[in-house]
Amino acid sequence: MTTTVDPMLTDTVVRATAAECDTETVRAWERTGTELPTIWKTFLELGLLGLAVPEDQGGSGGDLADALEVLRLCAAGSVPVPYAEHVVLAGQWLGAAGRYSDVQHEHVVTVVPDPHTMTLTDTPTGTVLEGTVRRVPWARDADQVLIPCRRDDEHVLVLVDSAALDITGRRNLAAEPRDTVTASALAVTDSMVVGPVDPVAWTLAGALVRSVALAGATQRALDLSIDYVKVREQFGRPLGKFQAVGHMLARTAEDTAAARLATESAINSVAGLLAEHSWEQALRAAETDTATAKILTSQAATSVARMAHQMHGAMGTTVEYDLQLSTRRMWSWREEFGSHTFWSRRLGRIAATAGAARLWDLISR
Repeated sequence: MTTTVDPMLTDTVVRATAAECDTETVRAWERTGTELPTIWKTFLELGLLGLAVPEDQGGSGGDLADALEVLRLCAAGSVPVPYAEHVVLAGQWLGAAGRYSDVQHEHVVTVVPDPHTMTLTDTPTGTVLEGTVRRVPWARDADQVLIPCRRDDEHVLVLVDSAALDITGRRNLAAEPRDTVTASALAVTDSMVVGPVDPVAWTLAGALVRSVALAGATQRALDLSIDYVKVREQFGRPLGKFQAVGHMLARTAEDTAAARLATESAINSVAGLLAEHSWEQALRAAETDTATAKILTSQAATSVARMAHQMHGAMGTTVEYDLQLSTRRMWSWREEFGSHTFWSRRLGRIAATAGAARLWDLISR
């Protein structure tokens, strides 16, 4: 299956972000922002927060591929909003439990990345949630936090009001909130328990959204580099005319294309499987594609950022120039939901245990 996205959707997002959240707005938000940019409310009004919600559930009639395209565009524009966490991750997991209504409003639902840190314990006086997890995206801006936690021999999801949690503000290299969240013997009622969760599928979903974001950011870095070497002159001719710079630009384009194609393959696999499988089943069945996407996009984040800054020289490091908005995000996102080393090892184990009959399929697919 090959997914297609309506060009009108792309145009709508590009126009909205250009009007309300251009790069000057992003820079101002990084310096002084204490709440989400106004583009978040605009996304709600445009129906983009319910994009992956079925129409019969009150959604906008889009699908997963549509939501991921919006995410890619937001990443390319360095738009500082929790679209991946709220719309895709929380939206899909809550939707799978029949709770789409929890994400169809401007109130933010974020997610805890690590499925193994927090614990849910049954005590004589009730069920309590305990633990501390770091680098939770957008926790300070969230109204609720979707938390995967261990409960005896299984993992379950609980949806907790952020006011009940102790949240300490932190930021990543891109100035995005990556907060420390602590639950101290927090009482959990039955209504807060969303249901069981596969921790591997949880991490795969996160790897998918970060791959999409990285693909968007690397493309932006490439576009800026192409424009720069065309107009910047040295020794009387454009930088792009120098053989070494041309080779570097070609390598940048190559790594960007590989990242984009791997991500598109992962999206196509998961979206195609959703037609006949549950969200968790689709993620597990498409594991090799998602792992490959995260490996290639994380590697591209390193190589593309390095070469883009080499081509730009000192200009690329200035706050006033847009390149650093993309590269700082690339450096931050490449480590989240599993680095390229984590997924390379996991993909290697999959190949090693696949057996001779499946090995060629894994290599050539």
